[in-house]
Amino acid sequence: MRRNDKSWMELDELLEPFLPVEHEQTGTAVAVEFRNRLVKLEQQVMSQYTAMAAYATIAKTDSESVKVEARADLDR
Repeated sequence: MRRNDKSWMELDELLEPFLPVEHEQTGTAVAVEFRNRLVKLEQQVMSQYTAMAAYATIAKTDSESVKVEARADLDR
């Protein structure tokens, strides 16, 4: 589906600020707080990913050990 030129916003609409001038400081404070929370969330996700990778590596090592022990028992 194709849009015609009239359906797009005019350039003047893009130059208007999203927040009113009196709320500019509040918007900045909210943006900074949001960024800080997002960074904290990213750190938590990365640490969770690292922990899951460590558990997967341990599980793989343990499963290989079990296979080796089972092979040794079978060979006896």
